[in-house]
Amino acid sequence: MMMKTKRSLLTLVAAAVIALASATEIPKVSVQPINADQVIVSVLNNSVSNLELSIYADNGDIVYFKQTEKPVSSYQKLFDMGNLENGDYKMSLKVNGTNQVRNFKVTAKKIYFGESEIDFDPYFTFDGKDLKFSFLNFKKEMFKMEIFEKDELVYKAKLGKNFPINSGYDLSKLEAGNYTVVLSSFNKEYVYHIEK
Repeated sequence: MMMKTKRSLLTLVAAAVIALASATEIPKVSVQPINADQVIVSVLNNSVSNLELSIYADNGDIVYFKQTEKPVSSYQKLFDMGNLENGDYKMSLKVNGTNQVRNFKVTAKKIYFGESEIDFDPYFTFDGKDLKFSFLNFKKEMFKMEIFEKDELVYKAKLGKNFPINSGYDLSKLEAGNYTVVLSSFNKEYVYHIEK
């Protein structure tokens, strides 16, 4: 199958992503240690949205997961970390197409939180013929893009580690059906579904 990169559309897509990122509200997250075992996590968002809060152990195991059942503008939770083993952990908060990640360390005497890092989800668009996407690759990770029909790989491309990543593909020669687009690096994976 022949696919052609649509470079002429990339400037427009990049501008749309930058506008989206600057218009996207970044929730305010506060993490306040109460004592050696407890912290209060507070989230405040100017608009009502769904949120997803996860805590991962260093080996990738999920220690805590909460997804709101309905959109909220605030969330607060007292975490008792006394049952956690000493070691490194990661807290992830997903709201409005943003993902805030904060690493922390549990020791016998204290919980140490690092600075918050923010990533934005990629911007995808498909008009029935052209697939376009842009991603603000802040960490300059090496990304690839794959298109699947069911479990069968239809197309694969290495995208590199530029900031930002902008790409467009002419999918007019694909047969009608449902496809899954996967944009991934070693650490991240974003999935977008299209119907042709």
